[in-house]
Amino acid sequence: MKLGNRLLFISFLLGVFTILSFLWIKGRYETGRIVIDIIGTKIELSSDSLFQEKIFPKILVVVEDTGECTTCTMQVYDWYLYKLDLDEHNLSCDIIYILNDSVSLSSEIKSLLGYYHLNYIKDTNTFLNQNEWIRKNSIRTFLIDKEGHIQLVGSPIGNMKLWTLYKNKIEKLIG
Repeated sequence: MKLGNRLLFISFLLGVFTILSFLWIKGRYETGRIVIDIIGTKIELSSDSLFQEKIFPKILVVVEDTGECTTCTMQVYDWYLYKLDLDEHNLSCDIIYILNDSVSLSSEIKSLLGYYHLNYIKDTNTFLNQNEWIRKNSIRTFLIDKEGHIQLVGSPIGNMKLWTLYKNKIEKLIG
């Protein structure tokens, strides 16, 4: 390869790297901006009895119908481990899945949810109609206080720093 071709190739690689870096930074900025905009927003809750119970705060996990993978998307076992962690630290907090009406849970999954003390309602359409802004973003996990204001967003599954934030915030909310 001649020197001129090498310089052209190196310039091309630097250009691609610069563009990819910019897009990565821009994506992180956009996500951060969305999170800042969402914190403090009030979620309108249905009159379902799970929302009327006195136990607050609540973690809401909105799960849209993904066909056969819906139960995988729910990450039931992971949330169970987090529920155990909350119980171990005497942090009273409900975890509620908000499922699409079309989701069909097997009897085994329903049994696991009950055994694990994880709640669910089939109310995604109503929930998203009441909270239209949620349709416009990809964040589907929220920690809410007793007034329904969002305190934290994002799924802590696989992110121990975020899970620590959740636990600290829950402790402050119930304290």
